[in-house]
Amino acid sequence: MTMNDQQLIDLLNSPSQRVRSAALELLSSSYCNAPTMVGAILQGWDRYGVAEAYPEFMQISHLPAHHQYMEGVLERAAEMAEGRKLVDPVCRCAGKIIEAMVLLPPEQIAEFIPRIAELKKLSKIFFRIELDELQRRVALAEKNDDALVDLVERSWKQNAEGPVAVDAVYALEVLHGRGSAEDIVRRSLLPVEAWEQDNTRRLSVVLQVASRHAFLGFEDLLVSHVNHVQAPLAATACIALARCRSRDAVYSIVEKFPAENPTTQLRMADVLGRLHVPGASVR
Repeated sequence: MTMNDQQLIDLLNSPSQRVRSAALELLSSSYCNAPTMVGAILQGWDRYGVAEAYPEFMQISHLPAHHQYMEGVLERAAEMAEGRKLVDPVCRCAGKIIEAMVLLPPEQIAEFIPRIAELKKLSKIFFRIELDELQRRVALAEKNDDALVDLVERSWKQNAEGPVAVDAVYALEVLHGRGSAEDIVRRSLLPVEAWEQDNTRRLSVVLQVASRHAFLGFEDLLVSHVNHVQAPLAATACIALARCRSRDAVYSIVEKFPAENPTTQLRMADVLGRLHVPGASVR
């Protein structure tokens, strides 16, 4: 039986903890981006208690970030973390949901940075959230397209590391959000023999962004990197394909599947299992 996103979201408030947990895992592993998923989780916490609603909440790999919930989530997180030890499940859930919500686009997260700074003072559970990085994302979002493209290109030519390399990821993220990244993404995803020596650096940055945002229209290029010799890049390409949640992702995998080696076929089968698209189930 195939269930759509909304059916699974409805099950997040099932009386059965096992059903709630299974629904959350399916939605998270398939990169559901529906705003109602966040709302249903908050309702589940209210109804069953934070620790009891979804015991595996801290282990999920994806939670969608939506501006409409940010104000309420910040208030909840402060209440959930205050006075609790870091090992307390309620406190850990507070850290987890804030880590997900700060992935909002920079123009949406800017207004909440002072509140996030207060949260970090309140509890060490929010230690993974770097205020400097949030502020840098916001600053980059104020630059025009040409400046962002130049930043990305220079970071690759200079084989940049550290903050400069991170800036390249954030800059490409902004360009993608504006719909201005198509040319640079397509050129960077071309097979290695079609590009110059900095291909791996380019590919790494583009796949990082593609693993966070659906790169629709690039499925045929993303699938070509599922068999990359560098395992981290191959794994990130798999996440990027799963993030697309599209029929084109299914078709691109099915077309290449017979010719791939067993290791790559296993990766492809895993992606097909994650793609929440009719006809994508593995039999």
